Amino acid sequence: PKNLLSYLLSGYKFTAYKSQPPSPNLPHPTLHLPNTPPSTIKEAQNIARAIYLTRTLINTPAEDCNPEQLQRVMEGMAETAEASTCKTWVGEELTN
Repeated sequence: PKNLLSYLLSGYKFTAYKSQPPSPNLPHPTLHLPNTPPSTIKEAQNIARAIYLTRTLINTPAEDCNPEQLQRVMEGMAETAEASTCKTWVGEELTN
């Protein structure tokens, strides 16, 4: 459900470049979702993880998130998803 995804996304913080450590998180309230199938909860968690990763990549400066770093991230995602292939085009391959 949308409420679950909103709840999961509300905790995102980008603190990689903060000079002080992040303050302790407040305890999360319990979210009660009666009659929600586990598959729906799992799907919302997967979507939230993907959005967290996307937000982090967007917020990371280009000098720290260059093409090689993006390639490593994508290869890691492919491995996690047990994808059979992950193709990267570099150099001349980009124009062919």
